[in-house]
Amino acid sequence: MLGNIRVDVSSPIRLDAIEAVVNGALLKPYEVADNSLPAALRLMHRLAYWLAEIQRQARIPVSHRRVVIATEPAPVGAAGLEVQLAVPLASRAGTPLALNALISIINRCQAHPDAAPPAAAFAADFSRLAESLKPYAAPGFNRLHLIDAAFRLDVPVHVIDGQLIRLGQGARSRLVESTLTEQTPAIGHSVAQDKWLTARVLGEIGFPVPTHGLVGSAAEAVELARKLGYPVVVKPGNLDQGLGVSANLRSDTSVRVAYEEARPLSPRILVEKHFDGFGHRLTLYKGQLIAALRRIPGGVQGDGQHSVQELLALQLQLPEVRRNLKMGRVSLDAQALAMLAEQGLSRDSVPPDGTFIALRRKDNISAGGRATPLQAADIHPDNLDLAVRACKALNLDLAGVDLLIADIAVSWRVAGGLICEINTRPQFGPGPEHDNYLRLLQAMMGPEVRIPVHLRLCGAAQTKDTTRQMETFRLRTGCHAWSQGSVVWRDGAPHAHGFANGLAAARAALGDKDIHSLAIGMTVDEIVRRGLPVNRLASISVSPTADWPEAARARLNEALWLTGFERNRVHFEEGPP
Repeated sequence: MLGNIRVDVSSPIRLDAIEAVVNGALLKPYEVADNSLPAALRLMHRLAYWLAEIQRQARIPVSHRRVVIATEPAPVGAAGLEVQLAVPLASRAGTPLALNALISIINRCQAHPDAAPPAAAFAADFSRLAESLKPYAAPGFNRLHLIDAAFRLDVPVHVIDGQLIRLGQGARSRLVESTLTEQTPAIGHSVAQDKWLTARVLGEIGFPVPTHGLVGSAAEAVELARKLGYPVVVKPGNLDQGLGVSANLRSDTSVRVAYEEARPLSPRILVEKHFDGFGHRLTLYKGQLIAALRRIPGGVQGDGQHSVQELLALQLQLPEVRRNLKMGRVSLDAQALAMLAEQGLSRDSVPPDGTFIALRRKDNISAGGRATPLQAADIHPDNLDLAVRACKALNLDLAGVDLLIADIAVSWRVAGGLICEINTRPQFGPGPEHDNYLRLLQAMMGPEVRIPVHLRLCGAAQTKDTTRQMETFRLRTGCHAWSQGSVVWRDGAPHAHGFANGLAAARAALGDKDIHSLAIGMTVDEIVRRGLPVNRLASISVSPTADWPEAARARLNEALWLTGFERNRVHFEEGPP
């Protein structure tokens, strides 16, 4: 998004006060040292950063690149400095909305009577902004992190619809839907979606799996629970993210209640023998550990001094809990009180130091659970090998293996353990160093994510002569396909047609796995109005100088620069097209 902003420089800019208010609302504040710049430009650099960061915080994926230009120095006594901004646009409605809200907040900070405006005075503004940006957030959990990782690695990314995105170009592109990849086999994905079937496949070849069965009524659930022996787990057999799961059930009544809660969510309800241990999600791509998490159900860790009720209050003050609206947030509701009673405790009991008291029957963050990241060194080799072999058993390239075990550092062969499920759309979070999705994309895409792309700047008319010229240009640049206007040609023959403009034709070619190298024909007007389909070009060729008046050259160079190329990259010389 490109536009101009006028900054009033007739009075001192209260940059420190503005920065304190806005940075206080962000998880990642602006931290660049740029004191050598004039205050107005420093404010605009911050505005460009804040605009992108507040969108990312609202789960709107935008790139990290931004451009701030002072169009001309402000003369002494001038009322304002004109500044040009080029900022990433993720939503035609959401991005301007965020920009206008930030400008309003900045102006109010500047005009505030207090030298240091209290952040609380602007809390409602940021709350309203966060609420208004919700409709533009990326769907699901993984898409935001995948796109952000692609931006950081400079991997071309194109959102097709929903969670379906294309990474890379042409023959080097990959389709992913959330974290389901184009290489995930349909049969492996189908098996993994059914917990009973997964256990059947793995159990028959010797993997440790739960003892369970499918039930069709609350009475059958109670009968099977008695047969297995309490405690038990009741859960849907074909849902993820802990939906409908109730664990550590110790009575007929609790089983009936759990069945009635789960049945509306799925026709396939499992009752299984409860296994004491913590859930561990090991996410792997072709045998490589991408991420590991230890999941802890909602509850408290005893310290020998505070009661359960006091421990819950202290937990809410932890920084990681305060940042997350769901993690670790457990109340002493009916479920928590029932679980305390089952353990012979009350809200006033003081658990011994180091003793974990569970207050939720499942370990999902949405239910108040917590997730602790693990390193490969924290995992016993036997446990990692078990997860790798489970993925191989279903022929899965990318999967999250959920392992129940008391201590992941101890072999499952010694401590006991179960593979409770395998997820083919695993959620695993960005990681403490924000490198989990980077690691996944590096493993999935490899070093080559682009095809060679050459740009030829041509006239607006699409004629037989244009076709001849583009075919000549293709051969000269060693490409085997070209796009221009409404068509794509490949190996000297028509390949696809009917596109609205040169940008659409080029994008179509860049998403075609049959295309290994591409020559693009576009007009200056197309580039200025719509931009380029790529941010890297192997070469740029132009028509003779007579076709390029000075105004067109200036517009072209400006458009290329804002797209990511150096200023004056294009040189106009006399010569054949």
